[in-house]
Amino acid sequence: MVVRGGYAFGLNGDRLQCVDVATGERMWRKRRRPSFGFGQVLLAGEHLIVSTEAGEIVQILASPEKYEELGSLQALAEDEVCWNNPVIVGDV
Repeated sequence: MVVRGGYAFGLNGDRLQCVDVATGERMWRKRRRPSFGFGQVLLAGEHLIVSTEAGEIVQILASPEKYEELGSLQALAEDEVCWNNPVIVGDV
């Protein structure tokens, strides 16, 4: 889970969701196909970088307003499984 501007973003099962930290109100949640699976979330500036269990990297706007996927790429072979945390080195 990551926090930006008073909102927490994290995976709950196979859904990514945004919650208002002060009130606990869920702002949105998104189930995606292909699934996030047991993925990991990283905050990079105003973007979420989600690495999915199937090795896909997904860039999402870190906004409480709505789920907005900006792009994705298959970083690992589709038959691979990845539970590692994504890492950024250098300036974002």
